Amino acid sequence: MSDSGHRGAFVFGLILGAAGGALSALLMTPKSGPEIREQIKGQTGPVQERLSSATSGVLERTSDMQDRLTTATSGMRERADDVIGASKEKVTQMAQRGQEATDEVVETVKPNASSSVPREPHASPGAGDAAPVAPPVERQEPTLPGKE
Repeated sequence: MSDSGHRGAFVFGLILGAAGGALSALLMTPKSGPEIREQIKGQTGPVQERLSSATSGVLERTSDMQDRLTTATSGMRERADDVIGASKEKVTQMAQRGQEATDEVVETVKPNASSSVPREPHASPGAGDAAPVAPPVERQEPTLPGKE
């Protein structure tokens, strides 16, 4: 708990103790019932006003905190929705690219697979069924501007 929470509990206990002490002092004095009731009413009025004021202050601060938290969480929720939407879009694009690349490879391999490849007489069955391997791609090193 924070220091302000301890301080508030202390003040509340202090007020409650003072009210209890005052009430017991009033009840122990040799006065008539109606006089004591009037005296109690007169002394509890300011305490009720202070408690009411403190309660309304706490309610106001709580309401402000709730508003700030609601605003912050809705902002985070919107950002999370944006990130999720962008991620779904990227995954969809990558899946489409993968499908296009697969289709391209299949189209490239189909004509080559349909041509008959003569088998060697001593080769095991199925050895000539493998698809031809594409020639290696020549790798080029990138050049930096100004260093040609």
